[in-house]
This record gives sequence, structure tokens and C-alpha cells, in this order.
Amino acid sequence: MSQNVAYANNDPQLATLLSFILPYINDTHGDGILNCNFVTAVLNAKGAKEVVDGGLEFWETVSVNPNSNFKWQGKHDDMSADYQDPTRQLRFPIKLFTGSVVVNKLDEMMNKGRALIKQYLTTAREIAKTSIDNQYESALWNTSPGADEPESLPNIINTTNTTGTIGGQDRSTSKAFQNNVYTTAIADIGSEAGLADLYRLRAKYAVGTKQADAVVMPVAQWANLAAYCNTQRQYKPDQTMVQAGIESIDIGKCTVGYAQETADNISSANGITAKYMYGINIAAGGLKIKTLADGNSKWEQSAERVGRTLNKAFYYYWAGNLVSRCPRANWVASSVS
Repeated sequence: MSQNVAYANNDPQLATLLSFILPYINDTHGDGILNCNFVTAVLNAKGAKEVVDGGLEFWETVSVNPNSNFKWQGKHDDMSADYQDPTRQLRFPIKLFTGSVVVNKLDEMMNKGRALIKQYLTTAREIAKTSIDNQYESALWNTSPGADEPESLPNIINTTNTTGTIGGQDRSTSKAFQNNVYTTAIADIGSEAGLADLYRLRAKYAVGTKQADAVVMPVAQWANLAAYCNTQRQYKPDQTMVQAGIESIDIGKCTVGYAQETADNISSANGITAKYMYGINIAAGGLKIKTLADGNSKWEQSAERVGRTLNKAFYYYWAGNLVSRCPRANWVASSVS
């Protein structure tokens, strides 16, 4: 941005200062909306974020069958060269998130003076950041996303894994579209047996040698696990997540974090279901966040007058979606204590 705004004797206008600070509302431009919660922060940290120039929708290719031309044979047998169509496309529409910060001319006049301007700007900035973070995390845990809302974690990693659709494909038509579901009770995740269950699930649902490298669970279960690891002197945070300001436990090659339940969130925002634990196989393509380059957490650089009022609005937009190219790599355990 070309502006270089500093406080001056003439009391610079609120609108001018807002146009400077809002694009830098988060620590890293374009990543702030991702680093507001564990799931998208760990996707970002492990490289499961893609910024694309454009497109009408996001396509992810899924292998549904092996190539039958590969086989063991006798040295005089004919090799196979049959036409193959072993893949299908998952198609994810691009979703749009918007918002605005409005300044009224009377606010500018009433908040003249360096101290008042700083207070007003700080308040506007914090409310905008909190609203963006809360709305985005709530959408992430929505069990039934609306037409204008992005894919959610419970929708991609579903407990009814053989029904419904994912990326426009009917889950019942192929195991490639079905995530794994573990319904056996895990009595105490904060114990040697519980930790063994976590390792077992990662190995059980591995794709080749690639196991779930991110696990998210409710606060109560995560706290039990953290306390047990601390008692055993095995508590080790993921350093990349530390830099993003998010608490986590590094277990082998897996980063374990938590999410709030709906009852604990502000304004009854969506949250993780009680006693659920999600395993995300990022390395195998289980989950990724895609964003349009021109809609990667953008603030308009100038204010627009709202109608014939004294209001000026700064508009914000983000365009992208949560996608998967290997749904079967993920799993959910539905009874974890």
C-alpha cells in the first residue's frame, strides 16, 4: 500500500488511518484467517494451503480404482494395454466471505485528538478481527453447511460415511469417497491405553505409510491427554504452531490440538461435537484449504460512501473452500472420553 500514515498536528482522519491498518489486521497477510483456529492453522503449517489464480470451482482428482494394466505375467504373455479411467473428480464450489467496517463522519469529528483516535481504531480493529475469526471457525464446524457456506470438517469427515455426497460424488459408489469411522469407545484418552488407541487409529487407517498427521478433539479430552503426557514428561508442543500462538502436542509425526464445543462458544457458534476425535491425513491429501489469489483475505484500500449517508465503509472479502483429494485418508472416532 502506498500510504505512509503518521499522526500529525492536524489530527488525521479516522477513515485514512483505517485504510492503513485494516489490511494488516493479522500478523501475516492472507494467513490470519487461517491461523485463527487449530485445524486451518495446522493445514497452513503443514503446507496444505494452495492459492490459485482463478477458476469457476476447485477440482480434486481421486483415484477410485487401480490401473489393471499392471500385473504379474509369464515372459511370453501379452502385456495389457486396456484403456483406463481410474479417477473421478471431486468438485468444490468457491465460497465467499465478506464484511465491512463503517466510519461515520460524526465519529471522525467526535474522536479528534491523538488519544481518542487510537482508542477508536483499536476498538474497530479488534471487533473486526474477532468477528472474522469467530465466523470462520463456526463455519468450519457446521454439520450442515448452507448453500453459501464452505465445506466443513464434519461434512468432509462424516460419521455416516456411506451416505450423502462429497464434492458432488455419491459416497456410496466408492470406498474412495468414504472416510473411516471408529465407533468403539476409547475409555480414557489421557492414559497409556488411550494414547495407544491414538497410535492404533493412525496406523489402522494409514494410506500406505502415511498416517494422520493432525488430530483434533474437544478441550476436555485434549486436556486429559496433555496432563498425561506432562506427567510422563512427554509433553512437547509443535513449534510451528507455537509461532502461530496455538497450543498443541507433538506426538511422533502428529500434531494434536483442540476445538471448543458449541456450548462453550460465543453466540452459540458451531463447535466440535462432544467426545469426537478427528484424524486428518494431510500428507495423503485428506484435507487442504484453497483460496483465490485475488480473494486471499483482502481489504479494499479505500472507503466507499454508503448511499447518501455520512457513513463510509471498508469492505473485506475472502474467497475459497476446504477441499479433499483423498477422503478415505481421514477418520473420526465418535466415543472418546
